[in-house]
Amino acid sequence: MLQDSTRKSTNGPTLIGSVQRALRLLSALEHHGGRATAKQLARDTRLPLATAYHLLRTLQHEGAVFNEYGHYLLPPPVVTSAPRREFTQTWLDSIGRDLHTVTYLAVYRAGDVEITAVSWHPLCGLPADPERLSATAYAHAAGQSLLARLGEEEQRAHLARHPVEPLTPHTAPDTETALRKLARIPPFSPVVELQELAVGYASAAVPVSFGALHAAVAFSVRMERSGELGSMTAWLKARTEDVLRSLA
Repeated sequence: MLQDSTRKSTNGPTLIGSVQRALRLLSALEHHGGRATAKQLARDTRLPLATAYHLLRTLQHEGAVFNEYGHYLLPPPVVTSAPRREFTQTWLDSIGRDLHTVTYLAVYRAGDVEITAVSWHPLCGLPADPERLSATAYAHAAGQSLLARLGEEEQRAHLARHPVEPLTPHTAPDTETALRKLARIPPFSPVVELQELAVGYASAAVPVSFGALHAAVAFSVRMERSGELGSMTAWLKARTEDVLRSLA
């Protein structure tokens, strides 16, 4: 998504079952060469037909599949790539198009923040380097969202591996300041940062969970759009929750 048991929340959105079912459908569709009916896919995945239809409609809404005269089709890139990666990328691309932002999916795995997918919008400048984002998690919304869900001991260990540096005048200047900021972030709440990673840019993140793995969907914008951050973050939170509910 990883945090100690005293800070875990059972209310965070969980994707594990719903995404696995959606990925089974995508895998079956790929097995059919990217074209199949809902009945064929339900039979192949051993899902109830009503569940298959429901998931396929959601995947269609998110742009991961198309419906042509009762047959579901994969876009060409999905046919030749891993369904999990393509589903995630399609979802991020859809969010980025709607928000006109650079959009990221980040996870905390094996003691590090990993940027597992990026969607770039031409009006938003180039996305930050994923390796830099991994090393400076304390300074951007996705990283702060993930680190806030760790216990203090794990947070200190992470910041020992990636020491805090004052990247801008707005960045936490030292480890203790960074830890105090993380302690003020409620688990599973959206996070917004202003110019902590780079002067002239802001970012926001919404937490999600893939089973036991904590993740965050995040976007970055230029500071001239900072007045929109509240409404954009609320939209992203609602959009994420809608997708999770529809896939459940």
